[in-house]
Amino acid sequence: MPDISEIEPELKKFQSGRSQMFLDYDGTLVPIKMNPEECYPDKNLLLLLEKISKAHELYIVTGRSLADITEFLGREFNVIALHGALGRIDGKEVQFVQNIDKYKILFKTIEKNIRDKLKIPGLRIYEKNGGLLLHLGLVEPAYRQIILSEYDYLCREYGLEPYYGINIVEFRIRGINKGRTILKLRKKGMNALIAGDEETDEDSFLLNSDALTIHIGKGKTNAKYTVNDYLEFRKILHEIAYGR
Repeated sequence: MPDISEIEPELKKFQSGRSQMFLDYDGTLVPIKMNPEECYPDKNLLLLLEKISKAHELYIVTGRSLADITEFLGREFNVIALHGALGRIDGKEVQFVQNIDKYKILFKTIEKNIRDKLKIPGLRIYEKNGGLLLHLGLVEPAYRQIILSEYDYLCREYGLEPYYGINIVEFRIRGINKGRTILKLRKKGMNALIAGDEETDEDSFLLNSDALTIHIGKGKTNAKYTVNDYLEFRKILHEIAYGR
């Protein structure tokens, strides 16, 4: 993995002309928190994103629902939500998966099934109007395998793609990921920066290997560069926006 100091020549490309920037939210722009509802952006981040969005084509790319990320950031920025299933671009909602309404109904059905069957203390269920996530952060270890067994069964039963994260599991629409949606939005001849901190962002790095890709945090990655945390990445964004 190249040293982060080697990124300087690449950053100059983003300081000299309009480019596309695809930035994950949780863990990339704001710190991860045990309660996802608390991940509001600070004022400095909002000012930084506003500055960048005036000079570049900025997209916030997240696994959150469109309503959820709008609660945090408002409607000012372009958003790719639900890991690439849908978004809002130039103020208009767009869909990147066929029959999204079918999946919205399916996820509500699965949510009801889980709530009726798994009455386990600490289990938090987030129905995302096109996605479904189970948060196990407050679940006692002895109960986790019960949840995971039911989760695995439901993924197989409904043909959904499983995703195992830190303290979470998520039901995902098969074949949909951030990387494929970013590819659809890429513009020929424009430099692109893609940044993220988790496994779902690896698709973005792999499918957009010509872009400047940055992984936030530790661990193996397909990104070209790695920074330690969201604060270090924010320094990179600040340099792009304001220069040294």
